[in-house]
Amino acid sequence: MNNFIFPFHMVSKESHIILYGAGTIGTVFFKQVTATKYANIILWVDKNYNTYRGKGYPVVSVEEIADVKNIDYVVIANNKPDAVKEIKSMLQKQYNFNTNQIVCPYDSYIFPSVDLYFPEQDLYETGNLQELYEGFKQKYIKEHNIIKIEPCHLYDINSIFRRRYHINGDRINIIDKKEIATRDLVLAQYYNGDYSRYKFYDAAVRILAIDEYYGKNNTGFNMYRRMQEDTGFDWTGRFKELIMSFEEKGFLDGNVVEVDKHFSITDGAHRTALAIYNNIEFLNILMYDFDRERWDIDVFWEKRFTADECKLIEDVTEKLLLDASYDFIGVLWPPAEKYFDDIINEIGKYSPDETSVVKYFDYEMERGEFWHLFKALYHTDILSEKGMVHKLKLIESCMEVCDGKYKIRVFNLHIKHPMIGLNTKNNTPQSQMVKRIKNVFRNRYKEKLYKYEYDVIMHISDNYLQSKFCSILFQIDYDISEYFGMIKNYDYVVLRAKESRQHKLFPKKFYLRSNSDILVTDDNERDKLAELAQSFLIKHFKNDWISIKKERENNCIYVAAYLRDFLIYKFEFMPHIYGLEDSFIKECKADIIKEDINYLPDKDEVIIRLLEYTHKPHKEWYLTYLKKHIHELDKNRLFNYLDYSVISIEKVEETYNKII
Repeated sequence: MNNFIFPFHMVSKESHIILYGAGTIGTVFFKQVTATKYANIILWVDKNYNTYRGKGYPVVSVEEIADVKNIDYVVIANNKPDAVKEIKSMLQKQYNFNTNQIVCPYDSYIFPSVDLYFPEQDLYETGNLQELYEGFKQKYIKEHNIIKIEPCHLYDINSIFRRRYHINGDRINIIDKKEIATRDLVLAQYYNGDYSRYKFYDAAVRILAIDEYYGKNNTGFNMYRRMQEDTGFDWTGRFKELIMSFEEKGFLDGNVVEVDKHFSITDGAHRTALAIYNNIEFLNILMYDFDRERWDIDVFWEKRFTADECKLIEDVTEKLLLDASYDFIGVLWPPAEKYFDDIINEIGKYSPDETSVVKYFDYEMERGEFWHLFKALYHTDILSEKGMVHKLKLIESCMEVCDGKYKIRVFNLHIKHPMIGLNTKNNTPQSQMVKRIKNVFRNRYKEKLYKYEYDVIMHISDNYLQSKFCSILFQIDYDISEYFGMIKNYDYVVLRAKESRQHKLFPKKFYLRSNSDILVTDDNERDKLAELAQSFLIKHFKNDWISIKKERENNCIYVAAYLRDFLIYKFEFMPHIYGLEDSFIKECKADIIKEDINYLPDKDEVIIRLLEYTHKPHKEWYLTYLKKHIHELDKNRLFNYLDYSVISIEKVEETYNKII
């Protein structure tokens, strides 16, 4: 029983989770997560929480799930299929968790298109695999009312039961389950890192078959039938049904493409072909710990396809690879400023038949802007927040001139054959060509820098997700002054609007991942300002990767723009100031400074930030401001308006004494 292992491969590091279940499995999971500090357990819940609390465990009622927000995963610590099914249904219906958020390592395996399952322990721990296989076959036949066993039925059972989960009776371990760009999956179909042998030529035949389905040729299905003839079954009907299903339902999120440890497709080639054909940007993959050999062009010659047919397959494949290609985004950091021209020129000459710098742009920014942009660029990478700060400080230590100006060069790097392989640190796609270029140029220029630390010369995106994400970051319009022009006649004030919290040019520029705290006491006006903010952001950020979300919590309204799951900017509309009586607001209204935005003078602002810093001492920008302006604090005025039900004088005094 102590062999239970927390599903580290199914949960992102440093994510916020709810652990559901406090029995033997849940207790083991709790100890493993807390010991490794791998994730943040926000709640540990169980129906019988009182029993476990009596044992000293911090377990709470399931109903408390309703009170928490921003949960990444719910991990179900239960290995009973019926119980798991019930818990999943409850989490989805009552608490609106989607299937990707619910993790259960002991879930039943649902066999695709079969709608039958066996518990994992039966699949992986049975002593007689043949006996279990025969039992599954009989159950399959009975459940589907099959009178005559066709080759396709046996293929279903054999391929799913034998090949996919066991090899010669040995269990195949799941390495990871994640989302991957369709383009990267296409580009990764080489044989175990041998980038001279492309191993997905059968995709071209499937594409030609789809073309025939839509009346674009009359040879696709003929080639498809001959390609599949070794299975002893004509799969044409099934493939057409799959195409029809896609037309009706689209690409279902639950349909995963199974791959080996080098991204070679083991099951789901038809779904992948449909994704390519219909420009589906991302697929869900399930990665297994084994190697799968796929087809190269030789197979079609061996199957006696004509020379013209083989040429057609090669031509379609070349087009698939060309369509899958994209530009990688590179950034040269400030320590290498003197060598920007040399590096760009030499990257283009490094492998002229393979690589070219398509375009580049230079940017100059102040420190806060650079820090926020840097962290954004690494959002889709494996670097932790702590690692980002460490790297930023290394970059600053290697800058020959530190005058508050940070100069970078951003370039688009086109690579003919990016050689997409596996990044073993996080099981994501990684261009091996990009990896080579970074290593070569770091070593080439490290002796020339004023000081050198690893990775202070350049950054280049590794894959499609990172490349498009970084590209969009440099397309963002950071000027939101138009919105404040729209609301100039409303009764509002922006709190914490100047110094350290915002860009010095705000609202013509803002920091990524920051927000505007807008005080609006009138309920109707607060709703109107939030509505205007939502329409402004929708108009301002026109990109299919950017979404605008509006949420309400108590009397506060939040309107934010997200680049996938990354916060670009947020407006927070609030009726009160933390820790202060409403009478303070009435007095402040006489002090409002009206420029591009309405904001407060330092004598009011210092009171607000002192209370906020007392409440949130990890917010360093509050401390930066307070150290500069603490002498402007009127303590008598502060304590006059202090809301003692929220915060005590002693707590505020303690913070004040630390600052001075």
